[in-house]
Amino acid sequence: MTLGERYYHIAIDDINYLKAAHAEGYYNQPTSLCQQIAEKLLKSIVADYYTEDDLEDVLRSHSLKRIALAASKTEGTDHFDKKALAYLSDFYFDARYPGPDYVKVDKETYEECVGIMYSCKAEVDEMLERLKKDATNS
Repeated sequence: MTLGERYYHIAIDDINYLKAAHAEGYYNQPTSLCQQIAEKLLKSIVADYYTEDDLEDVLRSHSLKRIALAASKTEGTDHFDKKALAYLSDFYFDARYPGPDYVKVDKETYEECVGIMYSCKAEVDEMLERLKKDATNS
């Protein structure tokens, strides 16, 4: 199993956990998990198909926008909603740690983040299908 496939499988496990652990009224941790899932999904492309010199830096990053830009370079087109991913990235720290940017996530915000995460998954799935097909045709 490749590194990218490992990222993808962990993301799917996290999605299943997110579905199973849903408890009404507790949205900070699940919202943060949406960011983590999107990050792993994007890294599943980058780990196996990104060929630039900054691969290790991208894989260490938590910025969904940066990782999505790298993932998009694998096909030479821009696939992801960068504004939505930047919004979701904010919850990596802001929903988990105290500080001036701490936010108590409400149900509406959580549901928006779930939607962003699933949109990211749909695009990643389509990209992986194309990339795998291209790799077998080469």
